[in-house]
Amino acid sequence: MVETSRAPHSPAGSAAAALTVHGFADGEIIVQLTPEGERAVAPLVGKPPTPLRLGIPSIDRLNVKYRANAIDALPGERATYRLRLSPDANVMRAVEEYGRDPLVVSAEPNYTFRIPRGPERPEAVQTRVK
Repeated sequence: MVETSRAPHSPAGSAAAALTVHGFADGEIIVQLTPEGERAVAPLVGKPPTPLRLGIPSIDRLNVKYRANAIDALPGERATYRLRLSPDANVMRAVEEYGRDPLVVSAEPNYTFRIPRGPERPEAVQTRVK
């Protein structure tokens, strides 16, 4: 006899558990830069975390204020980068301040998205042979 049961779905340890309450990643913003800004960050993209210094006073002041430590290019997006800040940084204030810099075309929180799934997921099916 084959018995099939569904295991209870637990979000603990899953990607869903890593989502923040406010819908964006703590300590990360997405910035799109002008061509001049893109040239300035090019040598630092993908480097190990360290205090970021671009040689552009306006952005360097913000990098110090928000303890920016890494910048990574977003695949498939021209001149768009994920900027990692201190985990306790005020992301919304950082977005506002970076967004006012003349070398920044746009700035926004690094929003996290989740595809909603029903309570019964195929990977939760367990089959036992008796």
